[in-house]
Amino acid sequence: MSRTVRMNRLPKFVLLFGPAMAAVFAARAANGRPRTSRVLQRSAESHRRRDARPYRGGPPGRRRLQAHGLRSAGRLTGFSGLILFNMEQRHAERDPIVDFGEFVKREQTASAQTRSEDWIKERDDFLAYLSELYAQIRSFLDEYVRSGGIKIDCRDFPLNEENIGSYTAPQMIIRIGGKEITLTPAGTLLIGAKGRVDIAGPAGRSRLVLVDRDASGPAIKVTVRRGQAEAPAANALPRNIKWSWKIATSPPGIQYIELTKEEFSRMLLEVVNG
Repeated sequence: MSRTVRMNRLPKFVLLFGPAMAAVFAARAANGRPRTSRVLQRSAESHRRRDARPYRGGPPGRRRLQAHGLRSAGRLTGFSGLILFNMEQRHAERDPIVDFGEFVKREQTASAQTRSEDWIKERDDFLAYLSELYAQIRSFLDEYVRSGGIKIDCRDFPLNEENIGSYTAPQMIIRIGGKEITLTPAGTLLIGAKGRVDIAGPAGRSRLVLVDRDASGPAIKVTVRRGQAEAPAANALPRNIKWSWKIATSPPGIQYIELTKEEFSRMLLEVVNG
């Protein structure tokens, strides 16, 4: 005996899926069974069998879903659960090439930021050592400054170094009567020194260099290779160098002289009187 199916017993969304789906739901509703179609049950069973197999890798989207307990529609219930799983899977699964491109871009940005921070540190270290040098010079000349025989001023001097860019460093001007001596910073990215200050007076020039406290002159190393023989490994520089300002003599036989009050006064006499 046939039973009459009343439309108010059907879900409202059935009408959206066309006559075929409506007929399936109507038949199951007439038999008093749950409103989940046989097609959906078969799909869920297929997901369960797939999950029973050992995982052999796959797209990153599936791995993420597994981590969140959404491996398949078999763990979800009903038509809405299957739709939710498919939406999550489509959103999570991405093209590996796109993911790799984003990874490269992210690492490149992080590397550039690290390099930028390193160069900023180099600049700041040089400015700090330069400030210490000027404080040391003021202490050498303090008694003459207090007596009015010497005047010391500082002004900003523009510098532009590769990788660091443009910045300003203080330039010191020492006035002795009508004579003027300038101490001009040359920068920090130099060969054989962490920093240099050029000293110019009416009768000559000199230099102050920021080098290893234990160094007595420039260190030059020559490596000779014969044929295809590998060059010997270069000796690693000590990591914790104690930097110190020293007076550099004129080339070619450059020597480093300890910066003391007597040596600095002698140097000033040379650049002023020759």
